[in-house]
Amino acid sequence: MGLERALAMDGITTHVLDGDNVRSGLNRGLGFSDADRQENLRRVAEVARLFVDAGVVVLCSFITPLREHRALVRGIIGADDFVPIFVEASYEVCAGRDPKGLYAKALAGGLTQFTGRDSGFETPTAEEKAWVVATEREKPEFSVTNLRDFVLPKLRPAGAA
Repeated sequence: MGLERALAMDGITTHVLDGDNVRSGLNRGLGFSDADRQENLRRVAEVARLFVDAGVVVLCSFITPLREHRALVRGIIGADDFVPIFVEASYEVCAGRDPKGLYAKALAGGLTQFTGRDSGFETPTAEEKAWVVATEREKPEFSVTNLRDFVLPKLRPAGAA
């Protein structure tokens, strides 16, 4: 959300797609099995592609645990417009932050197939060329500034080759 605010201050039209705003409507009813995650990500990628075609910078915040999921999304959005960002944080740090109470719910058995607990995560390979945001070692403001500086040169005006 910090990146969205920073880009907006630069006059860039953005939209955030994340689990909260997508799973409450478009993807309501999908669970967290590998098949449901793949369908969730496929739908999100198709929506993101529509926004990108309209000239909007789309910031998609989704756990993409499998490399095949990330390849699917890259194929739909297009390699030129897909910029993977790997937010690096251990399960323990995420559980300590837990702003939505999901880790506590998973610990109590209320969520199954929870990434990092019941379901694995394949970290990006060097070939995936993901930008890493090291949230355990960086202050949020530093991460946002670095991310903005990384993303800005990748943006191009609509219709530009």
